[in-house]
Amino acid sequence: MVSLTFSVTPPTPRDNHVKLMDSWSALVSWSTSAHPQQEDLVTSFYVEYKVTNHEQVSLKVVQNHNSTSLTGLQSNAEYQIRVRAVNGAGGGIWSHYQTFSTGKTCKVYLQ
Repeated sequence: MVSLTFSVTPPTPRDNHVKLMDSWSALVSWSTSAHPQQEDLVTSFYVEYKVTNHEQVSLKVVQNHNSTSLTGLQSNAEYQIRVRAVNGAGGGIWSHYQTFSTGKTCKVYLQ
């Protein structure tokens, strides 16, 4: 008897949301498939982010969560972010880029 196993890459994360925590950090969250069976197959998420119009890309691997914090961001900068689900069959399709801006840090002088 021959057993066939079909591996399917996970669906694209959707509804990406970014909430600024301060001028250097942001909380990123996303939704996964509406099908619980497909959610169980996801082993991790790749969160890719970069300053808009720059080539250097940062990648964060997230396991067992649909959110993560990004720290060490540049103050007063525009960023692009996208998310990809990964399972044993490989990586799914990247989500569309979402753009967000960090705040400007102001120096406070005490007298």
